[in-house]
Amino acid sequence: MLAFNIQPLRVSSSSSITNYVYEIVSMGESYIIAIETDGIVSGLNYNNYSFSINWENYGTFENVTVPKSLNGTSIKVFCSNMVQGWMSPQLIANESHYIILGPDPSWGHIKEVYFGMPTVQIDLSAPTAVLGYYVNITGMVSYRGKPVNDVGVRLLWSSGGLPNEITTVVPSQDGTFFVSWIPTATGTFYIAAMLICPWLPDEVPTPQAYACLSISPPYEQTVFSVVSNSTITNLTFVSANYTLSFSASGPDGTTGYAKVFISKQLLTDITILKVYVDGNLTNYSYTATDSACIIIVHYTHSTHRIEIIVPEIPSHKLLLALITPATIALIHKKKRSLTKHL
Repeated sequence: MLAFNIQPLRVSSSSSITNYVYEIVSMGESYIIAIETDGIVSGLNYNNYSFSINWENYGTFENVTVPKSLNGTSIKVFCSNMVQGWMSPQLIANESHYIILGPDPSWGHIKEVYFGMPTVQIDLSAPTAVLGYYVNITGMVSYRGKPVNDVGVRLLWSSGGLPNEITTVVPSQDGTFFVSWIPTATGTFYIAAMLICPWLPDEVPTPQAYACLSISPPYEQTVFSVVSNSTITNLTFVSANYTLSFSASGPDGTTGYAKVFISKQLLTDITILKVYVDGNLTNYSYTATDSACIIIVHYTHSTHRIEIIVPEIPSHKLLLALITPATIALIHKKKRSLTKHL
């Protein structure tokens, strides 16, 4: 990761107190950092997520002013006497800035300030074919709305036990990444994307994102799939009444979604589906790919039973498949009989 060493824009002193003012650029935007101290600062190093102070003389105290727009509230500080670990500093705030108050002398003096981290999002395009099916994993890494491509993304899958490696990728210039993955079987899988950020403090959780993928047993050479931020269980398709059902659960009070992938071979009109959540008819949105119809349902998390009534199109298709060859053979026989009598 690039780091820049800069000199102050200006320095002003009053009595034994000196104010150093620096301009740093994070994700293409400029921010002003101010250091108030009775020590001597020789420079400042920074990158997109942190800055470090070069001290010529520590003095006895320091206060560091940081714009709120740069950091949010996740500020961590590393001090000169610390062997390892980071501490959450004491902050005071006004409408636009946080002021990091110098620590107790036993902690030393502020050497490095960590003020933010990127986030990762993932989405899955689920299978509908039985043989040779694969899952497309797409995602994006960003920080304060800007794409990030200076980190690695570690992709893993689990079916409830220890995680298994899929691969590690580096986002493209626009922060996006793409991986195709072939699951080992049908069932439920948990896909995780974890950022590789060696510069993050140990006290800051590694940024990561999860998705649950559930794939049904085969039905007429197709499978039904659900992608969700909920935990999906009991995915079942009952062909007797053309009902696809599953349970979705997640942390109370949060918002959940389920994207249900149904093969276009089984569904010609996505608008006539009926979707029920806990027995109540529910609105849904939909979209489509070349091979699948995608039904999207949103709900507030707890534990829900979701049912989708699929129109009986498969039986009509099967009936046509049986009738058409017989009809063609009968017509051909009649034509041969007519020709014989002419």
